[in-house]
Amino acid sequence: MPRLFLHVAFACLVAPAAAPAGQVLASDPGALHDMLQREGFVAELTTDGVGDPLIDIRYYDTTFQIFFYGCEGGRSCRMIQFYSGYVAGDAVTLEAVNAWNRDRLYTRAYIDGEGDTALEYEVYLGAGGLAEADFDSVLTHWTESLVAFEDHIGW
Repeated sequence: MPRLFLHVAFACLVAPAAAPAGQVLASDPGALHDMLQREGFVAELTTDGVGDPLIDIRYYDTTFQIFFYGCEGGRSCRMIQFYSGYVAGDAVTLEAVNAWNRDRLYTRAYIDGEGDTALEYEVYLGAGGLAEADFDSVLTHWTESLVAFEDHIGW
């Protein structure tokens, strides 16, 4: 009898738990897309070049994307990345990008190999996801950062 108890207890520890209702999951891009639309965003669910989910979003005069990472064959994703890119040429300086990164927490800016500027924000959701209320805070942080960054670089 004790051996059976140990097997059952171990199974409970290693078995994946079902996500509670109201959770935002990287493994359910359709539900995230629907939530964004309910929040008033113009969003389109597509796939990226490697077959992982991708959500294209329009927010006022800005577009950004949500990329999905840690996926297995385009499914069971664990992480998302908010991304916005700017073809600004020499208008954005390395000093401005460095100042942003020095003064901000969570978002990261850089100038890529073609001289374009980008802003990113990664969020690990894991298997259990994030409560919708907490994800709303993440989304608010991203959109406020996006507006502040565009102001910072004079976009």
